[in-house]
Amino acid sequence: MKKTTLLITIILILSPIIQVKAEGELIKSENYKAVYYKASDGQRYIFPNQKIYNSWYSDFSGITILSDKELAEIPLGGNVFYKPNSRLIKIKTDPKVYWVDEFGILRHIVSEKTAQDLFGSDWFNKIDDLPEEYFLGYKIGDPIDSDFSISIFEDWKINDNKLLTTRSLDLQEEEKQEQNGSTQEHGANETVEEPEIVDAEYQPESINLTATSDGFEANLTWFVNGGNTNYGFIILKSKINILPTYDLEENYVENEDYIILHDDKAKAYDWKNLDYGSAYYFRICRLNSDDSCGVYSNVESLTFGSTDKVSKIILTGVVDNNTAKLSWEKEWVNANYGFILVKDINENPEYPFDNFLRLSGKVKNYNWEGLSNGIYHFRICRYKGVDNGDRCEYYSNNLELNIE
Repeated sequence: MKKTTLLITIILILSPIIQVKAEGELIKSENYKAVYYKASDGQRYIFPNQKIYNSWYSDFSGITILSDKELAEIPLGGNVFYKPNSRLIKIKTDPKVYWVDEFGILRHIVSEKTAQDLFGSDWFNKIDDLPEEYFLGYKIGDPIDSDFSISIFEDWKINDNKLLTTRSLDLQEEEKQEQNGSTQEHGANETVEEPEIVDAEYQPESINLTATSDGFEANLTWFVNGGNTNYGFIILKSKINILPTYDLEENYVENEDYIILHDDKAKAYDWKNLDYGSAYYFRICRLNSDDSCGVYSNVESLTFGSTDKVSKIILTGVVDNNTAKLSWEKEWVNANYGFILVKDINENPEYPFDNFLRLSGKVKNYNWEGLSNGIYHFRICRYKGVDNGDRCEYYSNNLELNIE
């Protein structure tokens, strides 16, 4: 196996479809846009979106056109996963960033330093936000750190990824033997115990938390995806910990550091009487049967203070030929993780759904060059870092510029 480097996917313009017959290649209906991979097991596997398609193919040439009836006669086998080592992925409601391994296995990147060591200083530009309905088909493997060695066949195919080739089956068997060997190193009489996951079969897939302020009150609302919350929730609050975590052994004070809601139907909570001029970090988790925390939500932060200490970013700009010359000023914003500048043809663009650039927190201007004629919308926001949700807060005003 050869070590490869991570490449940034480039979306290419749709090429004319060539009507050729090929086993284990691309097929589509004459009347629908969806593209499938016809694998060697005789089934068709759908590409859930273009980003996943582009991780395997650089253009749309070589697609076999079938009638609707012909396509329907080929059984559907499932989804195509991202090509191994092509992109980093995450979902909106979970701050974890994953590296894609063979066979649809995702490995959590344990820290921002690990991401930089393995994937370069621009690793954050290699992240795709995967819709949650597609995320559920992947398997979660062991996490990776800076000592991890990336080894992927350069000519790895979708047939390989679906365990339909001899080499993929051999590789899977090798990995099983390596895992068994590492377990046996502990000694013939030793048993390696896996940590028990409390209420594992009932854990939600994710919890999505949002927070807004009203005076000195935090209005928290959340949505639970899958599983159940039969025992209720734990809401966490902290002034110093940007990733609040509940620990039964810590001297947390109920109603001060956390609140327990024994209500499996709860969807909102108002945390009142918060301190003037203070920043708070909020998080929620599933309450387990042993009073521990299960699945955690994302982190939300709010700052409470007078109107002269409101955190905000003001974006201005002018047009010079095909360049948008942008500049900004920040007030009561700590940009330790830098800024994200976003651009789109629609109003109020957001990270990471639209075109974006990551900039240093020390930068106060940027020239976005090479723009085609048309109206563009720009915003800039404070980046919170991968360990705190890989997201933005304190968006600036929407700036509209017309390139003529």
